[in-house]
Amino acid sequence: MTLEELRRHIKNKIVVQDGNVADWQWERTGLPDEATKLGIANFLIVVNEIANKLNKEFEKIINLKEQIVSEAKNNHGVISKSQTINFIETGVRLSLDSKFIENQWIPKLARPFLKEGDVPGIPNSLKNNIEINQDHTSKEKTVEKVIVPKTLKETLHDEMAQHYGLIPGKDISILIASTGQPKE
Repeated sequence: MTLEELRRHIKNKIVVQDGNVADWQWERTGLPDEATKLGIANFLIVVNEIANKLNKEFEKIINLKEQIVSEAKNNHGVISKSQTINFIETGVRLSLDSKFIENQWIPKLARPFLKEGDVPGIPNSLKNNIEINQDHTSKEKTVEKVIVPKTLKETLHDEMAQHYGLIPGKDISILIASTGQPKE
């Protein structure tokens, strides 16, 4: 890990935790050990330095978080292409990493509002389809097909749906039990 990557991980953790990261919580992240490997004697000094820089923009970051949560709540956890681009551009202007916003923050904030079976945060058709330029503008990359891996539960559900009426009831009960779904 480079010093820049360490700083980015620290910043992301602070943002995800709304600025409330106790000193003992850093130990669980493994980042203090990474700092030691990089020759940094006092990890918490680096954390405080980054936190102080973030404090200047933290009200705007919290406002952006509230906008993402509101959008996710209104759309059952799926955020539109235009809103995703808007959130990423706004976050980049606030010195947040675009990949962090797209791949971690938006999905984490959207997950509680998902309908069962949906993919968190960003529509499947948009995933890996946004490129943020250095000047904080975005452009859409062309992607022929995006494949989102299914969970075991989703795979079993699809298999059961394909064979509905062909599988004996006893075997269906076993399949349903293996997915952790209650019997209907």
